[in-house]
Amino acid sequence: MKEKIAQALDSMEEQLIDLAKKIFDLAELSYEEKKSSRMLANFLEENGFSVTRNVAGLSTAFLAET
Repeated sequence: MKEKIAQALDSMEEQLIDLAKKIFDLAELSYEEKKSSRMLANFLEENGFSVTRNVAGLSTAFLAET
């Protein structure tokens, strides 16, 4: 399983680095990461995850499941 995860991450390396840079550039405050949260949740959905948003009453929280 670890090898499969490592291969998946390696195949997405450029996308993940780009996503990390975009989130860093936003520099949103804690619990105010609305754009960052949306970007992460969208990325996960685009990569086959089922995403539940607004978890635990937090607009920035989400749960991603395969």
